[in-house]
Amino acid sequence: RTCGTMTYLEEQKTSDPAGFEKRMKLIEKQVQKFKQNHPNLKTSGPVVITVPVVFHVVWKTSSQNISDAQIFSQIDVLNEDFRRLNADASNTPSWFTSVAADCEIEFCLAQRDPVGNTTTGITRTQTSTTSFSTNDNVKQTSQGGKDAWPRDDYLNIWVCNLGGGLLGYATFPGAAAWRDGVVCAYFSIGRAPDNPFNTVFNKGRTTTHEVGHWFALYHTFQGGCAGTSQSTCPTNGDRVCDTPPTSSSNTGCPSINQNTCTETPTDQNDMHMNFMDYVDDACSNLFTLGQKSRMQAVLGGSRVSLQSSQGCVPPTSVDAGILAIITPNGIVCQSSIIPVVTLKNFGANILTSVTINYNIDGGPNNTFSWTGSLTTPATQDVTLPAITASAGTHTFTSYTTNPNGVSDGNTNNDTLSSSFTVQSIGAALPFFEGFEDP
Repeated sequence: RTCGTMTYLEEQKTSDPAGFEKRMKLIEKQVQKFKQNHPNLKTSGPVVITVPVVFHVVWKTSSQNISDAQIFSQIDVLNEDFRRLNADASNTPSWFTSVAADCEIEFCLAQRDPVGNTTTGITRTQTSTTSFSTNDNVKQTSQGGKDAWPRDDYLNIWVCNLGGGLLGYATFPGAAAWRDGVVCAYFSIGRAPDNPFNTVFNKGRTTTHEVGHWFALYHTFQGGCAGTSQSTCPTNGDRVCDTPPTSSSNTGCPSINQNTCTETPTDQNDMHMNFMDYVDDACSNLFTLGQKSRMQAVLGGSRVSLQSSQGCVPPTSVDAGILAIITPNGIVCQSSIIPVVTLKNFGANILTSVTINYNIDGGPNNTFSWTGSLTTPATQDVTLPAITASAGTHTFTSYTTNPNGVSDGNTNNDTLSSSFTVQSIGAALPFFEGFEDP
């Protein structure tokens, strides 16, 4: 197994030496504080949290354009591994079963895209790029890849042909929003028979491993045998106390009795079957309670916005909203303003009527009754009756209510605001302009 995450992490530190490392240290402090304030995280999270996922398939050859079924099987693997419902959980050695964890995290393919439209949770982008690396070109449409969906609402997983023998890499919490997510080689997604590629990494555990990094988990062999005392493990190695240190990464399927480090006060065998080691897919089978507490702390801290994401909620039948404010925006030269807004049908049913509300600076509300026939996901620019504003800077707000005469199924996309400035009017004549000043 070749995971590029730690090399990639060092590249990020080098490219942003002040900002990125500072953010990571702050997030680590938040993780430790959250764990202290929630002592039961190991045994029980607050609730089972579901994370919306979007797969961006970036392909050049037909074999790289993997099937929907292969992606569906990957979602199944994630849900099984993070809930300890994996069939091979029974392979966990008896001396580790007491710390094996149901992480109480689940995953769904997104059903709603960033603007509220129905989606399969899969995007497909044909590229001329032969292979990608940890330079993040796969995350940029302008570089032959695909731009990320908002990381506050989705886990972005890019699927592509990775060069250099890499199986995958991931961002730790603290990365720039456009980078945030996981990248996996196309042949490592999902499991057989939906994964048709005959390798030892065709059971979906590459994605499990990389999503672990995305939740701030380090490799279990981090730091080798250093910091083998229980008193130092929270800050050394992988910063988890119930994953015994291992001298180096493991490959293949080592003996379950392997022991490469001597810990105090109690020496233990290596936990090379942990998802955060490098063994073959068929030989990894657990996260631990300590790893669970780190992941739950991240979901309660730097990635807390995922808990309120609507990504897993399909669009409702009746849903209207303001997509854009065309005017007023920027500089306005008249006190009498004729607003123009873009109305969008986010719902599944045809939109035939809606009330468009609008005001300036939260003042008296004006209404306009729109009627028409707007299919999904069509838009229409609507000109509203004039409204008056004094000289100075103001906020214009517009929102929809009562679509098709009923309650809106999703109020999160109803409202939009813009800032504009009315220039002073009534300069004395004659007025001279020499045009010398830029």
